[in-house]
Amino acid sequence: MINNNALLTLDVNLQLDIQKETIIKNGLQLSLSRIQFKLLFYLVCNKKVPISSEELIQYAWGTNDYITKDELYVYICRLRKRIEDDFKNPKLLLSIRRVGYMYYPPQFVELNSKI
Repeated sequence: MINNNALLTLDVNLQLDIQKETIIKNGLQLSLSRIQFKLLFYLVCNKKVPISSEELIQYAWGTNDYITKDELYVYICRLRKRIEDDFKNPKLLLSIRRVGYMYYPPQFVELNSKI
């Protein structure tokens, strides 16, 4: 289980602050919307596991009655702009064709992670 006060390392210069629901990129604290945080947190907790769009929608919004995969895509794009060095060529938040999305940590994070 992840400690609510944890600062999770996602990449060389990228951490997720669980308590403040923010990211720290290159030493700068950047805010996330509640939905962005929930999406990122869920993906990080399930690293290297493809998560369906439906499951992400259910986790982040609590219901999928009104949220479409297109809306989820918009949130993922906004999240990538926050965390990726090149959001058009993501290395952390990957799209898994016909499934959904996956957080894929860099190797150094794997070696030093408590996630």
